Parts: sequence; C-alpha cells; structure tokens
Amino acid sequence: MEIRLVTSPTPAVNEVAVESLRASSPPSAPAVSPAIVQTAEEFLRRELPSKEPIIEGLLYRRDIVAFAGRRRHGKTTFLGSLVTALTIPKSEFLGYAIPKGMRVVAFFLEDDAREIQDKLNSMSGGSFGGRLAVYTRDDFFRDKIPMAVSNRAFRDRVKEICAQHRADLIVIDNLAHLIGADYNNSTKIHEVFSFAWELTRLNPSVIIAAHPRKRSKNKGDIFSSNVTLRSDPEDFFEEVMGSSHFVNSCGSLWGIERNIETNRTDFLGGTQRLNGEQSLMLLEKSEDGSFRLVTDDWEEAHRLALNTTARKKAWELLPLGWFTYTDAEEAVKTAMKSSSTFNTWFNQLRRLGMLLHADDGYRKAAGPGTP
Repeated sequence: MEIRLVTSPTPAVNEVAVESLRASSPPSAPAVSPAIVQTAEEFLRRELPSKEPIIEGLLYRRDIVAFAGRRRHGKTTFLGSLVTALTIPKSEFLGYAIPKGMRVVAFFLEDDAREIQDKLNSMSGGSFGGRLAVYTRDDFFRDKIPMAVSNRAFRDRVKEICAQHRADLIVIDNLAHLIGADYNNSTKIHEVFSFAWELTRLNPSVIIAAHPRKRSKNKGDIFSSNVTLRSDPEDFFEEVMGSSHFVNSCGSLWGIERNIETNRTDFLGGTQRLNGEQSLMLLEKSEDGSFRLVTDDWEEAHRLALNTTARKKAWELLPLGWFTYTDAEEAVKTAMKSSSTFNTWFNQLRRLGMLLHADDGYRKAAGPGTP
C-alpha cells in the first residue's frame, strides 16, 4: 500500500479554528492600551488547560522540544517512528504509554519526499487512520512559499494546516530551514519561539529538530572534544547549532546519537522543565525500519538504570519475589526519598526489562546479581 503525500494546494480550512489562531497573533502595530494589573489571586482563578500527556512520561501538551542529532544519526527515522506510533496508534512508544490516538502534522523540510514516503510506508503499512498529515519541502516549493519563519506566507500556511488538522503534535524538521541557516542570529531564533508559542495556543506540543555542530578534526578547536550524549548530555546540547536562546527556550531537550561501530543508537528523552526528569536508553532498528528499545542486553540496562550510588542502593533494597509499586517505593526510601524520582527510576527499570510485570505485581528480572 502506498502513502500519498499532500501535493495539492491546502483545501478550505476550518474558518473558526483559523480565525482563532489569527486572532491570537499580535497585530503588526498594536495600539497602546492602559496596563491592567493581574493579581496572583486572579491568576490562580483562571481556567487554564491541563498538561495532558501525549506520551506519558515523555511528551505533554504545549511542550516545545528541541530534538538534537547529527546528520545521519537517525533524527528523521526517530520522528517517523514517533508519529507512526501516535497516529496508528500503538499502545506505547519506547516503553512510554500512549493514552490514545493523536493527530499529528509533520513538516519534513530537509529530506527527499520519496525517501519520507518509503520510510513511512515501511513503518506503517500505509495506514494512519487519517490522523497524520505530511508536508515536505516540495509542497512549499510548488506553491512558491519560502521556508522561513520570517516569511508571513510560510507562517500562515503552517498555522492554517495545523488548525485544519486539529493537531495534537506539530513536528518541524528542522531548525535550519526556519532561520535560513542564520544560526547565530538571536533575533531569528526568537522569531522561531514566538511562532512556536503561537502554535501551542491551540494546545498541541511542538518538536523542532536541530543539528549539533560538526566536530572538528583540529585538536585545538573548541568542538574537537569527544563529548557524547551518553558521557555529557549537558555539553551535547550546548553544541546545538543556533544561539543559546534555542536550547534555553525549549522546555524539553531530546538527543539522539548513533554508535557507528555497534549500529545502535542512544536516545535521551526528558521533560526537564515540567519535572526535571530525563533518561537515556539504547535503541536499535526493527525490520520495518522504525526504532525499538533494546531490552535484551542486561549489562547495558544495568549501566543505564543503575548509574548513581542512590540507584544502585535502591536496586539492592527492592524486595525479593513479587511486590507492588507501593511496596517497592517504601522499601527504597532510605535511598530515594522523592516520590517523583522513584517513579521516574521505576518506570525506567520497566522499560529496560529489568522488572517483570504480572498479575501478582513486579519482580526483578533474572540477570547477573539478581537473587
């Protein structure tokens, strides 16, 4: 079965949704109006939409995610895997639960349209239930719309597409095309975020892919170090091309890095601004070309999940035999006093296959050092 990419002009849109989006945009020459003080009590009484999960523990409504990865390290494959899981829909993505099918608009502005088509066909079998809308650079070239956030025609087209499709998630691959590769222009980076904030007004989340700087072969060059996503995530994200305003403005930082020797891929996902959590996992490609979580490598799982003294101690404190989530949390309190920290770690153990789950609860999976 073949996927047909959108190649015809955008059809008539949902006028109410579009007008709502347009109305949320500040006018080009705003009239000066008297300031109105909003007290804390008034702010707390406002009815604001909740942070509902799109992918539980990984992605929530109105999140703006910077997704960093070097060229040919799997960014587009990862994004294809993610939008396929959300729209088919699958019950989970990399061990994170998907509560329900989501509507996604994906703008693949870098890769060849046929490559995108073949990739999505392989991952899905060609059916997304009408929940996935796909646009490539060809669609904007055909309509003579420059792909730049500074171009009003581009912004209007993107907003109208997302409003018409009622998107829960908007994916843009990648930052370079939004700013015309003017990476160090902080004003242009701010335009990107003004646009992203505007898109989230209708409650979707936004993922923007970006490249870290290329490594120099010159030993004296500042970017010649062997910083990797696994060894130093903070420095990895600091190397993302663009002014620091880009990574500083995103609520979540995701990263991907392929190990050429093993052909396996590290992915770090997190909700850093929401709750300060992030976790690293090892991925490999499945037969359909999508990414899946590696769960059969005990040594690797042990290294990822027990990477601090507190985590190692907590692992030893987990009860023998079958236990409930509450039993486990109570047992490890001397090592992990925070419920949110425990929850993040416990879910990572589950995703990595270090805990077995059945009607009786949980127990440690058999492996080196397991009683």
